[in-house]
Formats: sequence, structure tokens, C-alpha cells
Amino acid sequence: MLSNLTGWHALIILGVLSAMVLVALAIVFLAVHVARRRRAGDEADRLVQLEQLHAKGLVSDAEYEAKRQEILGLL
Repeated sequence: MLSNLTGWHALIILGVLSAMVLVALAIVFLAVHVARRRRAGDEADRLVQLEQLHAKGLVSDAEYEAKRQEILGLL
């Protein structure tokens, strides 16, 4: 069956497969990009919450700095 394929057929099949791989890579890239942006937003929210807890006196200065550095390290 494959012996009936000409060079043009092989090039077309190769082109289609290459396009499929590029689309798959683009999807993966976008998914990773969105996940990183979402995580950065989550970390910003955590910093705001930590600041609020510190302002209310529910978190000591040492706890605040330690947790702040931990969150910043995740960015």
C-alpha cells in the first residue's frame, strides 16, 4: 500500500504531520503561559491577604517577613 505513494504524497503527509505537531506545541505553550500567569495572580492575592493579616496584628513581624519571602520565592 505504501509503495503506491509518490514523493508528493510523502511531502503532503509530512507537511500535515508537521502542522499537527506545531499546533500541539502551541497548545502546550499557551497552557503553560496561562498557568504561570494564573499562579502569579494567586501569589499576588496571597501577598495582599498576608499584608491584611499583618495589619490586623494577627501575624507577627517575623512571621510576616518569613511568609512574604516564601511567597516571593514562588514567583
